[in-house]
Parts: sequence; structure tokens; C-alpha cells
Amino acid sequence: MKMEQTTLRRFETKVDKSGPISKQRPDFDPCHVWTAYLLPGGYGQFWNGTTMVLAHRWAWENLVGPIPEYMQVDHMCKVRRCVNPKHLRLLTTQENTACGDAGLHLANKTHCPKGHPYSGENLYLDLRGKRGCKACRKDATERYGDKKKLAKAT
Repeated sequence: MKMEQTTLRRFETKVDKSGPISKQRPDFDPCHVWTAYLLPGGYGQFWNGTTMVLAHRWAWENLVGPIPEYMQVDHMCKVRRCVNPKHLRLLTTQENTACGDAGLHLANKTHCPKGHPYSGENLYLDLRGKRGCKACRKDATERYGDKKKLAKAT
């Protein structure tokens, strides 16, 4: 228990609890901003005594509870440096992607990278609900078949 208290105190020295109010969630109290090392993507990183961990995940696990397998800790405030447990929630990877900046970008796409529409007869959904392009899938399947035939011929 003594080690946990020491780690918690060390964690708290790296947090500014008078951070900004989130532009995304002005109804929230201030963000608790991580003031120590940040990864290139803007997430805080913390040495837990054994290994480097994401600061917001450490905050959740030590101030709220365990993170179930296949779950992610989402920043509802959209401030990646924030470790305020009130601003965090657990989501599946699919939910987190859908509600994040990348998810909004992907959801607004109307065409695949090759220009085929994500609609009508050309649209398919995989088992996870991810949209796909039937024309590109067909091309990839044909290329794979051609590659297999070529390998058998040699």
C-alpha cells in the first residue's frame, strides 16, 4: 500500500487541476492537465514504477477502477492531456473511433479512396459494422486469385 500512495503522490505532482474548460464540453469542470511527458499524439505518459503507461489510463485504473479487456478510455472533453476521471469514460474501440475526430471524418466520407461511392449496391458492412466498397473488394479478390494462379503455374 505504501508504494501505491507514493506512486499516487508522484502522479498528482504532474497534474494541474486548474486546467482549461473544454471547448467541446463547457458544462464540465476544468480539465486536469498532465504537465509531464507527452507522446507525439498529445497523450500523457507516466512511469508507474514498472513500465511507462498512458497517464489517462493510469488515472482511470487507480482512481475509478479496472479497464476491461477490449475497452478504451475516452476523453469526453477531447483534451488528450486531461486526466480528470470525471472527463473520462470507457468505450469499445469502435465507439471511441466513431465519437472521436477520426470517426467524424470517416463517417462523413461519401466515397472510398478510389472514388467509388459508399452507397447503394456498392456499399457493404463488415461484421463490425465498418463500411466498405464492393468494387474495391472485388478488385482485391481478383488480384488475389490472379496471384494464386501465377504461383501455381511456376
